[in-house]
Amino acid sequence: MTQSTSPTVFHLFRPDFLGLQGASIALLALSVRLLGQQAPSAPPPTPLPQLVDITDSTGIKFEHVSASDKKYIVESMAGGVALIDYDRDGLPDIYFTNAPTVEMALAGKKARGALYHNNGDGTFSDVTEKAGVGYPCFAMGAVVGDYNNDGWPDLLITCLGGVVLYRNNGDGTFTDVTKQAGLNDTQYATGAAFGDYDGDGWVDLFVSHYVDFHLDDLPKFGSSKICQYHGLAVQCGPRGLKGAGDLLFHNNGDGTFREVSKEAGVDDPHGYYGLGAVWSDFDGDGRLDLFVANDSTPNFYYRNEGKGHFKEVGFLAGTAVSQDGSEQAGMGVALGDYLHSGRLSLFVTHFSEGIRSPVSQ
Repeated sequence: MTQSTSPTVFHLFRPDFLGLQGASIALLALSVRLLGQQAPSAPPPTPLPQLVDITDSTGIKFEHVSASDKKYIVESMAGGVALIDYDRDGLPDIYFTNAPTVEMALAGKKARGALYHNNGDGTFSDVTEKAGVGYPCFAMGAVVGDYNNDGWPDLLITCLGGVVLYRNNGDGTFTDVTKQAGLNDTQYATGAAFGDYDGDGWVDLFVSHYVDFHLDDLPKFGSSKICQYHGLAVQCGPRGLKGAGDLLFHNNGDGTFREVSKEAGVDDPHGYYGLGAVWSDFDGDGRLDLFVANDSTPNFYYRNEGKGHFKEVGFLAGTAVSQDGSEQAGMGVALGDYLHSGRLSLFVTHFSEGIRSPVSQ
């Protein structure tokens, strides 16, 4: 049976204060009339911005390949986006990852990612072919970092089958330097984060992995209890599938990396289902700590103890599971000082029936 595909269209939004401000003023006036009171002397609260879809006017025409029936979990996980000022003109450019369906991959077909250059006038130009970043892999996500300290942001793509590191050549083009950089990874890589955890001035790289998934050994749709959801046949996983562990690559400062996850204590020996990852100095000791959002398993919070070693303290810190002690479907993760306390908090997104989790410091 031929598997149909449908595009996932991306949209770009801009803030619009006017609509909400007008609504706020009208609501205030109505309240005054209803109450028969004088308008309060205090000014109305500052309205929050609204977002307006401006995609059509930007020139961005990217469509992500999508399998309509999504028989395999790998077909549900792709779709990363990265902002990267690759030409250092002060304007953020956009890179979109793409991934084929399993049927396409088995037939040797690829899906084209895209790099859009910011023209500075509200529009973007597709520069993918010139940049040489169109077909890195069966791509999941993307992360930006200057791994060689040359001042130009480089691009790393997580993939089914490892990672791809594109070195920014500084002339609008990129070169795949994955092998020569020593980034040896053959697993199902999903999340990644650059961060200088040992303070030597060179960004290191953490890569999280999801499940042990191979195109030559596909789990059958709806074939067992782990392939059902509320009695309905669904794609298998992540529960019931073997995990793949995580990797930490230490930057040697010469354009290469050395894999140190086990000696650093972040290798995930139990094989949790890793997705989003982020570095931050959560405890204010001057060393970067690491948070990893895990799907259907406890999240990791690795406290940096110095000397290249971490201690997992997720349960002690209250970030491993929900408030009632349940494992959640941790996926995306973001940092923000929403309390204006000077300390960054975590926000973790989840799958259906999970609760989005803001975690404050």
